[in-house]
Amino acid sequence: MKASLRPHYFEALEREFVSHDDLRATIYKTDTGVDVVRLSSSDISLEILPFQGQQIWSAHINGRNITMGSEVDEPVVTTDYLRNYGAFLVHCGATAMGGPSPDDTHPLHGELPNAPYNAAWVEAGTDEQGRAFIEVHGHYKHQVAMTGNYLAHPVVRITEGEPLVHVSMTVENRSKASMDFMYLAHLNFAPVLGSTIVGTHGWDANSIQVRSSFPSHVNVPEETRALLLNLAEHPERTAQVQNDPAYDPEAVMTVKYISDDEGFAHTLQLHPNGTSDYVRHEPSSAPNAIRCVQLTDHHQCVGIVLPSTAGVEGYITEKANGKVISIPGGGRYDIAFDFASLDVTSTRGIQAHIADVIGATR
Repeated sequence: MKASLRPHYFEALEREFVSHDDLRATIYKTDTGVDVVRLSSSDISLEILPFQGQQIWSAHINGRNITMGSEVDEPVVTTDYLRNYGAFLVHCGATAMGGPSPDDTHPLHGELPNAPYNAAWVEAGTDEQGRAFIEVHGHYKHQVAMTGNYLAHPVVRITEGEPLVHVSMTVENRSKASMDFMYLAHLNFAPVLGSTIVGTHGWDANSIQVRSSFPSHVNVPEETRALLLNLAEHPERTAQVQNDPAYDPEAVMTVKYISDDEGFAHTLQLHPNGTSDYVRHEPSSAPNAIRCVQLTDHHQCVGIVLPSTAGVEGYITEKANGKVISIPGGGRYDIAFDFASLDVTSTRGIQAHIADVIGATR
């Protein structure tokens, strides 16, 4: 079943739009004028902005808000990245991404974060295993004469009885000419102090490279610069999620992941009580991976992994580094990942699998 969304459907009073077994899609408009679709199951509730970047504004799983803390506590109608910096998931790209250098002309993280979507809809059905699912889809047409012509199609799916939320992004180059392409999934988990980050990667300076440069919009205290230089030599210290040291304004690092036999890389924010937050991604389509940690009075965020096609130094630098992908005329690029909050038993299973993957490379 497919049900199209229209801006005039959204009102202040939340109402049901689609139901399928125990899955629901409800719709409403915020006091700030932003349209929201809430996808929900018995355990999961996601607030998605269907016409503004298809962001997942907030995510609640098993009654816990797993979304970053931010001074921007509700979405606003804007195309400015920082004015709306508070979402759980932001799609970044696609003609450029990252912090622009003085010579770059693109906005911070590109045009996708708050892109005005031309179409949005909800789909519901049954998967190959007989499980009910519900999804939010969108189409953003980016057409700039003599510059580029592409269609972005993100999907967010929740499945009955499945803890994993599945997210995908397809970019179709509708031009006859090739298209330079960059993408990053900015996943922003709420930090759980005392947690440990665990993943299918090493902890040496070759496996984790801590960024010491910052874009022009970021003011960096000298003590933070000194801290980051120290962490660059000892990246294993970034595994602990704690207020000391303070990552002000942030610590950003590139992580070299190891894939398992099915092509997946795995990352946990392992909580003190044995539960976890979890991301599974495919390095074959996201050959770079970024980790971003912010623990300040203004923002609290642990991006345990941001699946990415490139680094975050802006188009010109990443192009020079050979990190910008080319999509041929008429071609497409697909990227997908899953996230979840896991109970103790499931967390132990993923921990054991991560240990096996790491052990197999030694």
